[in-house]
Amino acid sequence: MISKNSTTATVAENTISEDEKAVYDRQIRLWGLETQNRLRNSTVLVAGLSGCGSEVAKNLMLTGLKSLTLLDNKTISADDYWNQFLLQRGDEGKNRAEASRLKCQLLNPNVELHVDTEDISKKDEKFFAGFDLVILVDQKYGIVNQISKICRNAKKPFIAGGVFGWIGYAFFDFTGCSFLVTIPKIRTGCVLEDDSVEDGSSSAKKPRIDIELENGKGGKENNAVNVVLDDEDEKVQMTFSYPLWDDTWNVDWSHKKLIRKSKRILPRSYFPIRVMLRLQESGDAVDREKFMELWRKELEQCNHILDDEYFNVKYFSHFVGPQLSPACAIVGAHMAQEAIKALSQKDEPLRNVFFYSAIDTSGIVCHLPPIV
Repeated sequence: MISKNSTTATVAENTISEDEKAVYDRQIRLWGLETQNRLRNSTVLVAGLSGCGSEVAKNLMLTGLKSLTLLDNKTISADDYWNQFLLQRGDEGKNRAEASRLKCQLLNPNVELHVDTEDISKKDEKFFAGFDLVILVDQKYGIVNQISKICRNAKKPFIAGGVFGWIGYAFFDFTGCSFLVTIPKIRTGCVLEDDSVEDGSSSAKKPRIDIELENGKGGKENNAVNVVLDDEDEKVQMTFSYPLWDDTWNVDWSHKKLIRKSKRILPRSYFPIRVMLRLQESGDAVDREKFMELWRKELEQCNHILDDEYFNVKYFSHFVGPQLSPACAIVGAHMAQEAIKALSQKDEPLRNVFFYSAIDTSGIVCHLPPIV
């Protein structure tokens, strides 16, 4: 039998204190006390302390989690100093996660910070089940594929992302998660717009017309409306379907209905990112000739014209060089933003891949594979 005093102590432990309210005052005003409490009771894993990984860790530490675990078995290289701001000069040869501990903890002493230096491929299902959210950064394709399935089976929200020089991506799988989403009411004089994601690409704030609401509302027969939200707008619980990692990156673009659609929905950065994922998985040295050959094949497979303006050998160094700090900041910010949504169960999440390119200063969300 649980005593009343024990129950009261547990509730108090899981509720934000007055001191914490003062620390998190600005973000409580932004997303509310309930969201802050959910974040305060959340445990998150960030695996991969690259430049992008340090951005994710920094953003999540500042939100006020219960605990954050940094996992990385790699040692610091010279390239890490270009973009990994949690490191200090003189840390050469040290483990990246261990060397990031001090500055990361200084960001928010209220968060329990743990460091794990074991190879992520040696972790079992029980390990990942201990987190409310799993985030992989700059990991090999096969590792991400394996762990994404573990998280799907355990009904854990999952995020993966990475940066290759000047370009990057973020993948989200929140299957089974429920989100409190604001639905604008139709008002007299409003212009109806159909901004469905049927073509595969979307912005972060498009109205939903292709999802099912938990209360039975929604569906393609309901036209979405772009209007200013106010207190009268309805809030409903929504669940969203997400493709698996492997299905997302292995679309058959030769499909009759996708041949022309691929030219409309795929950003330019999609192709070199796929090339880098392949080379990263194989462990082969990234030489210029091999990269250009694979890039050309990717474009031809998706029926894209070999545009000399972008398909140019001069961009090779933009993809294989050290991670560009602004690219890490932007991709890392989107990963952290969606992590907050998943943990707080609030606001509409992105589906399902975000692509960023500092070359053409573009950030695009694509729903892959596209609806056919």
